[in-house]
Amino acid sequence: MGRYTAIIEADGVGVSHSSSLFSIFPAGRRRSPVCRGRNANPPGPVKGLKAVRNGSQITLTWTKPSAADLAGIIVGWYAAPNAPSVWSAGNTAYVGTGTSAKFTSTQHVSISIWTYDTTGNVSSPSIIHAS
Repeated sequence: MGRYTAIIEADGVGVSHSSSLFSIFPAGRRRSPVCRGRNANPPGPVKGLKAVRNGSQITLTWTKPSAADLAGIIVGWYAAPNAPSVWSAGNTAYVGTGTSAKFTSTQHVSISIWTYDTTGNVSSPSIIHAS
């Protein structure tokens, strides 16, 4: 089972969070196995995605979709020209329900943001780059 550690900043307070999404969404699946026969539609992607670099700090902001069953948002990134194509790849910068995230990198980064719902459906990624 894969684990991640991310520094999550909410309302200006940094919190270290360690958890496992792989128990919720097995790698390589768009839906959890428990969703068969239930809602198979993922939530829409985030809108208005912006990335601002200030030195090595990258701040992301977005607007959440208006899905009634939206459970959260996953932000992944690579220090490479291509953004992660699946939520379980790359470096995890954020997992939560907010509308912003911060992380540090001195390199060009490619960022993907996914939304997921209460039945385990994961959206297609919204992608942005920060140089």
